[in-house]
Amino acid sequence: MGKKTSYVINISKNNYYNKPKENCIETPLSLADFIFNMFDDTVMLRNESSSDTLRVWDIGCGKGNLSRPFKKAGYRCTGIDINYWYKEFYPGKFIPCDFIAQSTELLQKFSSKYTDHLILCNPPFNYRDGSTPEEVLTYWKGQGFEKEPLYPHVFLHKIFEVFGTRAKVVLFVPMGFLRNQRILKKGNFSERYQWLVDTEEQITSILTVPMNMFEGVLVHSDILFWNIQGMRPHYMYEQAE
Repeated sequence: MGKKTSYVINISKNNYYNKPKENCIETPLSLADFIFNMFDDTVMLRNESSSDTLRVWDIGCGKGNLSRPFKKAGYRCTGIDINYWYKEFYPGKFIPCDFIAQSTELLQKFSSKYTDHLILCNPPFNYRDGSTPEEVLTYWKGQGFEKEPLYPHVFLHKIFEVFGTRAKVVLFVPMGFLRNQRILKKGNFSERYQWLVDTEEQITSILTVPMNMFEGVLVHSDILFWNIQGMRPHYMYEQAE
């Protein structure tokens, strides 16, 4: 028998409302580099002309850590964030707006100038008081959903609405995005589960990261990849030496 420990996966150790992963938590640069290097398995970034035709969109970009290695490699990057203050830090073009509340038509106008899109998104998982902002609920109800949403699902839904169903997406999600699902009465599934079943978009890879990956918070999370061919189905994050 080893030493007894109470450190197990449970709600008290991962209480989003006491220690939430809010939008102020930046992506570690080492993780951003790891994600960029994952694309070595694809032809997507090896094409000589890809830096001219591909636009990298960093949704909820903050200071731009997630898109920084792409910018360094010569790719055109656009950051979108509700906080105008991040403009002075973002390494590429910056659009200050509320991505969820902004009109889909206007966002499509911004994106229609480019032929190929890679969307990076490390969104807030929740809000400190556990309440969903009114503009998010307004958008969500307008899409036909009834239950209060998991915030990354709102971002993903809006991303596909703006960029199309074949958009290439890298999305940070809490572990419950895929695993906290239910079969309801009469054999129906919960809303997010049913949406994932019905949607045309396909998860092509998953990156597993440690739960203390983000400074100051323990959060069991995954990074999911949509519509990106050539990658392995599953990766484990490794800290580069």
